[in-house]
Amino acid sequence: MIGVAFALHETFGMANGTERIAFERVVYQFAGQRGLNIDSTVVERIARIDDAALFSPATLAEAFSTAFGPTLLHGADATWLEALFRMTAAGAVGERFVPFDDVAPALHKIAALHVPRVALSGGWPTIDQRKADLVGFEGSIIFAQDLGVAASTPAAFARVADALKLPADRIWFVASDAQGEILPAAAAGLRTIWVNRNAAEFPAGRTAPDATIGSFAQLFDVLREPYARGLLTLRHILRTALDWRPGHFIPVDDDPALDEPRSDAGDSP
Repeated sequence: MIGVAFALHETFGMANGTERIAFERVVYQFAGQRGLNIDSTVVERIARIDDAALFSPATLAEAFSTAFGPTLLHGADATWLEALFRMTAAGAVGERFVPFDDVAPALHKIAALHVPRVALSGGWPTIDQRKADLVGFEGSIIFAQDLGVAASTPAAFARVADALKLPADRIWFVASDAQGEILPAAAAGLRTIWVNRNAAEFPAGRTAPDATIGSFAQLFDVLREPYARGLLTLRHILRTALDWRPGHFIPVDDDPALDEPRSDAGDSP
C-alpha cells in the first residue's frame, strides 16, 4: 500500500497574495479604530515587509510592530490583531485564491481508489483549510503551526507518516516548492513528486526528486506502478493468510481500476 501527502502551499492553487491583502486590510482597520494616520512612511514600511513574515504568529506580530511602530502596540493589541488577521484572511481566500483546474479531478480519482492521503500545511490553519475546501480535498490536514514546528522539519514529516500509518518510503509527497518542500521531504525519507508547472530548474547539486510532473494530470503516470505493486502485494498477503480456510477464495484478476487502457496522462490506474 502507498500513501500520498500534499503540500498545501501553492500546490493546489495560486494564493495571489491572500495573506498580504488580509494584512493590509487589518492595518487600515486598526488604524481607523485608533485614529492613526497611515502616511507615506507607514505605507513604505508596509511595502518592505516580506510576505514570508505573514505566515506565523511570531513573525506576524513583528510585521504589525514594523507597520505601526513598537511603542503603539501592546500585548493585547497583538492578540487581537492576530485574531482579526485570521478571520480577514480566511474571508479573502474566496476572492484571491485560484485553484489549478487539474487538481480537483486528480484528487477525486485518488479518493475513488481509496489511497490514504493527507495534506501538510505550513501556513495558518483557518486559511489553508479554506483553500483545501475550495479544491475539494477531503483528506485530513496536518497543520505544522499547531504542532509548533515548521512544515519542512522532520517532526512534521514524522506526523505525516503517523497519520498515514505507513513508513516514510511508502509515502509519495507532492509539492511545488523544490527548495522548501521537496528537498526536506526527501531528506526525511519520503518519495517525492515535484509539481513543476513553469519548467524551472531543480536546485543544482541536489538529488533530483523521484518524479517531476508539469501538472496534476500526470500524477497517475507516477503513482500507477507503486499503487498496483502495493495492491498486488496486499492481495498476496491476504490470499496466503486465508488459503488454509476451506471455501475462502480471493480472485486473482487485477483490480478493474488497473485494467483500464492507458491513454491520456489523466487516466486513473
